[in-house]
Amino acid sequence: MAESLPTGVALGCSGSSRRVASDAMMMSANQAVSPNGSGAGTSTVNGKGNATANVNGNNNGDLPLPKKDDAISNAAATDAPLPVDKTAKDDDHDDHDDHDHDGEEEPPPPRQNKRRRRRFGIRAVGGAVDRGLIAFFGAIARAVAQRPVAVLAVMGALGLLMGAGLARINVVTDYEVLYTPQKNMAFKDRDYVEQRFGYEPLDVKVYAVGKGGSNSSVLTQPALLTLLDVYHLMANLTVSFNGSSFSLVSPRICYRPGGPRSPCSVESPLDYWGYSEAAIRSDTDLLATINNPRAVNRLGQPLSPESVFGLVTRGPPLAAAAAAIAGNSSSNGSAGNASGAAGAGSGMGAVVDVKAMRLTVWLQNNREGRGSSSVDPYTQAWQKALVPLIKAYKSEAVDVYVLSPWDENDTSDNAIYSDVSMLMAGYLLLFLYGLVILSKPHPVESRAYMGLVNVVSVGLAALSAYGLCSLVGLGFSLVSQVLALLLLGLGTDDMLVTMAAHEETAREYPLATSSMVDRVVATVSRARRGVIVAALTNFVAFCTGIISELPALRDFMIYAAVGVILVLVFQSTFFVAALALDVRRQRAHRYDTFCCVVSNAGPTDSCCPGHKYDGNRPGVAQTVIGQWLPMIILHPAGKLAVLALTLTVFVFGVIGSVRVQQNFDIEWFIPNGFYLKDVYALRSAYFTSALGKGALPVGVYTTNPASPPLDYFYYQDEMQAVTASLKSNPYVSSAPPVVTWYDAYLTWLANSTHAANLTAQGRPPSSPLFHAWLHQFLLASQGRRFTTDVLFTRDTLTHATTPTGVAQLEQRYKMVEASRTLCFTTNLNDSPQEVSAMHSMRASLAAAAPALGAFPYSFPFLFFEGYAVIQRDTILAVALCAAVVFLLMLLLLGDLVVSVLVGLMVAMIDIELMGFLYWAGLSFNAVTSINLILAIGIAVDYSAFTAYSFLSQVGTRQERARKALAHLGVAVFNGGFTMFLAVLPLALAKSFIFQTFFKMFSMIVLLGLWHGLCTLPVLLSFMGTPPYESALERHEQVQRRIEDSKHGEVSGDQNKMEWHESKAQDAPMVQTMV
Repeated sequence: MAESLPTGVALGCSGSSRRVASDAMMMSANQAVSPNGSGAGTSTVNGKGNATANVNGNNNGDLPLPKKDDAISNAAATDAPLPVDKTAKDDDHDDHDDHDHDGEEEPPPPRQNKRRRRRFGIRAVGGAVDRGLIAFFGAIARAVAQRPVAVLAVMGALGLLMGAGLARINVVTDYEVLYTPQKNMAFKDRDYVEQRFGYEPLDVKVYAVGKGGSNSSVLTQPALLTLLDVYHLMANLTVSFNGSSFSLVSPRICYRPGGPRSPCSVESPLDYWGYSEAAIRSDTDLLATINNPRAVNRLGQPLSPESVFGLVTRGPPLAAAAAAIAGNSSSNGSAGNASGAAGAGSGMGAVVDVKAMRLTVWLQNNREGRGSSSVDPYTQAWQKALVPLIKAYKSEAVDVYVLSPWDENDTSDNAIYSDVSMLMAGYLLLFLYGLVILSKPHPVESRAYMGLVNVVSVGLAALSAYGLCSLVGLGFSLVSQVLALLLLGLGTDDMLVTMAAHEETAREYPLATSSMVDRVVATVSRARRGVIVAALTNFVAFCTGIISELPALRDFMIYAAVGVILVLVFQSTFFVAALALDVRRQRAHRYDTFCCVVSNAGPTDSCCPGHKYDGNRPGVAQTVIGQWLPMIILHPAGKLAVLALTLTVFVFGVIGSVRVQQNFDIEWFIPNGFYLKDVYALRSAYFTSALGKGALPVGVYTTNPASPPLDYFYYQDEMQAVTASLKSNPYVSSAPPVVTWYDAYLTWLANSTHAANLTAQGRPPSSPLFHAWLHQFLLASQGRRFTTDVLFTRDTLTHATTPTGVAQLEQRYKMVEASRTLCFTTNLNDSPQEVSAMHSMRASLAAAAPALGAFPYSFPFLFFEGYAVIQRDTILAVALCAAVVFLLMLLLLGDLVVSVLVGLMVAMIDIELMGFLYWAGLSFNAVTSINLILAIGIAVDYSAFTAYSFLSQVGTRQERARKALAHLGVAVFNGGFTMFLAVLPLALAKSFIFQTFFKMFSMIVLLGLWHGLCTLPVLLSFMGTPPYESALERHEQVQRRIEDSKHGEVSGDQNKMEWHESKAQDAPMVQTMV
């Protein structure tokens, strides 16, 4: 028999969870009849099959009279034969309005009967599922309660054993592995590029800016001498590793694009003065020096101020200077670097001021494996020694900063481990919350230590989930760490539901006379149903995300799905075993925290001196949410305000959903307050490219897929078509101009001693000459920069593939095997443009050089591939999850209209959450996609239980909406509050992922509570469907008892007790919370 709880649990146990509606979510069919009579109605069926009831005769239409269908519901609940009455009136439409019933019953239209049977069938299935769950979890609880100590030992050992799988944990930090689909064209292209051309060289940058961010000019001799001193520090740094010593100029460290004997690839303002201290000190006009249009770096490449200086200010355009620069570029057969050529080709004026300097050193990247987490141990050792020296470097002239790939990776890893304490804080916070909720001012009835048991139980479940997934080789990433807090929130919710149900069994199973096992079985039977509802919705949401091609999203969902099931298992065994021991403690009248000491406290003795213990006082939360909230929102003005605010939020959500962009930036993973964050800010402030922030360097590659290899001599038309394709593509920037190695080769030939032997098209006359002269070009100063861009076969060949077939060569020589050309995209401002640019370049190059297999590749292409995939995967996962959850709600609620309203609330929450990304400055990516999918499983609980409570009330729609909040509002609120507490520590986290989870989970909770506690009750007050038949029967029983008490059939004290019992039975579930 359901009863009110003591005030000791007013805040938590009075509504400790959104799943506190655990009993009757699935009791639509069988709750009409209860073994002990607590839910049984008193309706009878007369000889004609008409339903009769003893109710208060003054029925004004607000309370629909039970009819024939109520008897049908009772028969269904008890598996009895259905009564047949062709004259029974269908009350489906009568309950939709508030008109008085005239008591006449007319045969309903056939269509109405058909609809009635369909709804009855859904509720019958729900009742069958409900009975099955009661039997299943009741059997488990009985086995656990009979041997609680053994269960605790076994489950604890099992959790530790499964957690041992963490010994095989596979930590994945490669962003391109986690956040991009692994089977796409960009990965195939990357494999080809890295196999043929090797890994891209690493670049270490040193920035020099005005002291203290003064934004003063750095084009001074002291500033230049400081930068030269830093360069000497880098060049002279000697590092020992693996038994060998090396410096920057050692063959193993610096990158030499022109070959082993060529200079190291270094670019800085010092190139203007040849890295000579004397040249800097003797220069009396520094501005004139950097405005020299013929300046080149060590590799002979054109040098421009924009490539080495930041915030360059130029005067009016100078046509003569522009022409001179253009002539220099033509004579060298090269476009130079991006910023230099951009300035040259645009005819900009002379430089008049600069605010920052940049020195770049390129290092070899002979890493030991694939993936960005694999490193070159030698260059990494050199970087590890260099970075602390630069960070500690002090100068009177400028402030110096260093940006190193090793430092970026190291900082990102440190950020991951620095926020682990946030997870521990979350566990501590919910432990304290459970401690407060379960504590009572009574030494025996208090159960504070059960909060600690809950943390241990959920901790074992999370440990087991991580261990099992690691054992099967599932990748572990930073995203997966957040799961520990999510499971803690769900597990604490389960705990509060179980403890609330345990309190409700107190009167039915007194400690002095009842069996401990029976008490625990009754508790679990009542609580596990609600826990299953929430576990199912969350499990479905997690499973739908497994279809994603993004490893970070897919792996997280697998971890989460396994974790939810294990939380259910441990809370049904480990926690229940501890609860059984707690019942023993209470029966022995022992203290809560000192379970070995017997207490002599009486039933009303309080731990607080001068106060008596009273467990019937309503809590503050019940007063605010159960009384004040419905009074406000169900007032006509309140309804208008709720609907207006809901519509406003939804409109903003739609607007934000349309405007939000897909984006992903590795810089997000560097937390605020770290050194690198300042370096990134400096780079963005001073070194915005002349091409724009969205400009992207892209390599264009030609291949040699035939066997024997293609002879490039016969495919020169395709090489020229590649250049034409790039120049005509709207996504390829014209500044710098596109100059391929082939174009530079023809330009060199036209000005060489071979000019007289060229064909009319300016080409070599034969294949042997084509390749022989190409080797000469690459050794010349004009072609040296292309040395690493043209690859030859390792061996001299005798045969080659031509357009007409395989041909024998006139002589043995090495042929071109593959080539590379650098170009830049236009300014790509958003992800749709980025994806379009990638696809456009692929299509145009494939059409221009089909035989050579030309294709574009840039590292960001890996993430561009993920943009379309993640959008498709998220939409599919959300749609699939929503469909399955809707079917679950239809089964559990047994009402189509109300299920549609619940589905509408969930859909609105997801749209508004998507729009929140835009308004919060976030973007759509793998991290936010996870939250969008989780939102369905989490947010549905808030609306589903409110809807069920509404269907379980009688009266007008207005009254039923008010009662739904009065009986279940606190439970729904506490469900959201526990989840918010679980993620609250993430507000202090430094990492991007933790911060994103906090923002989105906070919004999920806020939107879920608003729609579940405000919007849905208002909508139900307008268009709610009739209540369950069992609800009408319970109300009839209440009215009968009240009527009997008025006629003196029950004595005063007994009448008061039974009236309270009847009031408890009028609640929407067997367990009632104050």
